[in-house]
Amino acid sequence: MSQFSENKAPLIETTPAVGTYHRAINVMAKMTAVWAFLVICLGGLTKSKEAGLTIAEPIYYKFNWEWFFVENLNAEYTHRTFVAILSGLTLLTAGLVFWKDKRRSVNRLAGGMLLGLLAQAVLGAMTVAYFAKAKTSIPHAALGQVFFCMAVAMCVVTSKRWIESGTALRSRENPALSKLALWTVIAMFVQLLLGAALRHDDQAQAMREGRFGIFAWHLTAHMLGAFAVVYFVSRVLFRVFRDHRSQPEILKPARLIMMLLGVQILLGFGAGVLKVITLDEAHSPPPLRVLVATTHLAVGALIFAAGVTLALRTHRFILSAPAVEEQADRAKLAGVTA
Repeated sequence: MSQFSENKAPLIETTPAVGTYHRAINVMAKMTAVWAFLVICLGGLTKSKEAGLTIAEPIYYKFNWEWFFVENLNAEYTHRTFVAILSGLTLLTAGLVFWKDKRRSVNRLAGGMLLGLLAQAVLGAMTVAYFAKAKTSIPHAALGQVFFCMAVAMCVVTSKRWIESGTALRSRENPALSKLALWTVIAMFVQLLLGAALRHDDQAQAMREGRFGIFAWHLTAHMLGAFAVVYFVSRVLFRVFRDHRSQPEILKPARLIMMLLGVQILLGFGAGVLKVITLDEAHSPPPLRVLVATTHLAVGALIFAAGVTLALRTHRFILSAPAVEEQADRAKLAGVTA
């Protein structure tokens, strides 16, 4: 053991189990996360088709089968239908957490989901009421992604592996992998905001008149954000694949990020090109532009969720630096005593 500490190799230590596993909570959390992802995809589709104002009333909802078969109206109406179902799933998940789970942090997360759902509903209504202005539509888009990640986080912290696991792994290197993962999530969130600004404040009319200033600034910022994300992701992936290949909890979300990031960059390039060359079809975008832009949004949501999952798991399954130092000192003391 003393040899391991001298070589600064990863050390293993047992951590106590947290809470009690409740399968019903975890199943409901997974259903909520999947449905939230579908809502994000439908919201992105509505924006990509420029169909967000086809239902003029901000809070109006009435079940009508015929609206599912009307062009553009079907996207907005389906989005609102799925939001209504998501509200029910969120209430059920939060209710189960408040009833069964005694962990304060998980109860706070459930409360955050409820507040996020309420805020998202208000922003959605304001977006329609103010004709999809950037000041309301950008926060609405960003908060939808944040809510999805909160639902994913609920899946992680209510899973059986999270609650019952007793093994953690940590190397002595600085900065800690958990800190790198956190900075990666922050970079992803900033990039998400920049992407929302690019989608919702591109000033299409000005671009058709030859004034590309706002779009160029947003596009440049989004590209710089992409470079920042790639930088942090590269550092995290290097550490994971070097030191944590034996930990599937850490390796799986890292692999998912690695596989999706390249696809996301290509989709982003395609979405930008298609937006510019189809400016004259702004009110009725072609199917290819709608598909690429919506897929770009969906893949971005998956990468963000995988980043949050990785950050949470590095916090749970990897020891803090003081714990590693304490274990190394005990090993040295045991060697001297022997």
